[in-house]
Order: sequence, then structure tokens, then C-alpha cells
Amino acid sequence: MNKTRKQQKSNDGSVNFMAPCEKGECYFRSEGVPQDHEEAANWCLSNEYDTGFLEFTFNLGLCYYRGKCVPHNYGEAYFWFFIAAGNGHKEAAVLIDELAQFLSENQILTLQATATDWFNDNIVPFLS
Repeated sequence: MNKTRKQQKSNDGSVNFMAPCEKGECYFRSEGVPQDHEEAANWCLSNEYDTGFLEFTFNLGLCYYRGKCVPHNYGEAYFWFFIAAGNGHKEAAVLIDELAQFLSENQILTLQATATDWFNDNIVPFLS
């Protein structure tokens, strides 16, 4: 992994997970660089593998929630936050409650079923 894309630490030692995504947003919105959605995604997600699956899913949800590097999409944000919350991420649980006001009950049930299926098909086999 390119060292310039590593996690950035603040003065208090905490990791700023959104810093790379903010750089990626420049590529997404063509701010000072040519528009390139693939490069935007690379910046947003390049350091997430170092943080573990739980933070990866939460931070991907944040990208969709905030419209950073990817188009703003409450459904996609809910999908990723639901997976993170289901695996113990407390902030994701709070955010799915907030997102519920923007989605219909049918959308929520569909997203929950789709996220559960995705998790069971793509993650569970690697947990054993």
C-alpha cells in the first residue's frame, strides 16, 4: 500500500479515517484533478483494510452517508451501517436509527435482508 495513503493520526493519537476519503472526494468532484471515480474509491478505501472489517464497513457507510467519494445514498449507507451494527459497532447502530427516518419500512426490511445475505455469503465463510 502506498505510504501516502496510510491512516492519518491526529495530535491526540486517534486515527482520522476520513482523511483519505476527503482526498478521494477531490477525484469524485473533479476539484483540482480530473474526475476519476475509481481513483476516488481507491483513496476512500485504501487504508481501510488495515482497520479491520468492522471499521471498514462502518467507514464505507460513512462515505455513502456523507457523499464522500461516492454518490450520497442513504440506502447504501444503511446497508453498510447495518452490517457494522450487527457486528457490534455502536456508532453504526445510532446512525441506522437516524437513517430510518429517510427510508420506508419496506426499504429497511429489504436492506436488512440484503445485508444479512451479503454478510452470510461473503464474510461468514471466512470466519470459520
